[in-house]
Amino acid sequence: MRIKNSVVINNDSNLCAVNGEEEAYNVIENELGIKPLKLGYMPSDMKFLKMTAGNGHAEVEFMLDKQSIFLTMAKNDTEASKSRISDGEEDIEIENKWIGKELSIKKEYLSAGTYFEAQLFDNGAFYSLSGIVEEKEFLKMVE
Repeated sequence: MRIKNSVVINNDSNLCAVNGEEEAYNVIENELGIKPLKLGYMPSDMKFLKMTAGNGHAEVEFMLDKQSIFLTMAKNDTEASKSRISDGEEDIEIENKWIGKELSIKKEYLSAGTYFEAQLFDNGAFYSLSGIVEEKEFLKMVE
């Protein structure tokens, strides 16, 4: 473990002490060496909760309506094997104009609510946004 700019970084997957979302993105860029994907849209009541990082990946956790939303980033494709969803009941395609790509969203109905996950592989990096959330809000976040 080491301390850099008052951010605690661990070599295994552990909690990082960061002071908010922007600092978490800075840690991802500096420690993973990848450009972090930032959410261009967040529901007004969605709040940054925490960040975990280590072993080439980072996970930023947000809270929305007592449900966790996860933004996962890794510096290679191996993180894809840790996907939280295996066989979604539906696929939704949506265009993200900022990255110029069409993204596939998995949708699965669970007892706790509807779970969504979108994944992106870009320039040797893996990105995933996932959680139980209203469909309209998730589509806006991915778009």
